[in-house]
Amino acid sequence: MKSKRIWVLAAAGAAMILAGCDAGPADGSGANVVEEDEPTEEEADEAEADEAEADEAEADEAEADEAEADEAALGTRDNPLPIGTQIEMGDWTLAVTDVTVDAAEQVMAENQFNDPPEEGHQFVMFNVDATYEGEESGTAWLDFSWAIVGSEGNT
Repeated sequence: MKSKRIWVLAAAGAAMILAGCDAGPADGSGANVVEEDEPTEEEADEAEADEAEADEAEADEAEADEAEADEAALGTRDNPLPIGTQIEMGDWTLAVTDVTVDAAEQVMAENQFNDPPEEGHQFVMFNVDATYEGEESGTAWLDFSWAIVGSEGNT
């Protein structure tokens, strides 16, 4: 099993959403969220108490939620996965572990010939932990393509 940490850089608008890779559609439907390890007894008790509070709050919000149409699928623009969530795509386990929404300073410092982002755009950088779980071999920077979607739906 090989684990690699890769950095990806892209220009995008203010808001962003990471879209999938060539192993599945960009809406996240080609990926499975990796289940967390079993919690300790203390963590389970804490989670149970938190769940009771959350259930009460959910009941209050249920009426408002019913007014909305269907809830967006997990991993979509309207319901993105939290940073650090591991997903499985094909023979890979991936997790976006860090995001720098305005990476212009880092990009400009890296090379004197880099141009600043165009007006209304910005450089976005994100870190991905990628572990190949397959029988043969894989190369993350070759096996995946990434997209960052801006606040106006542009990539």
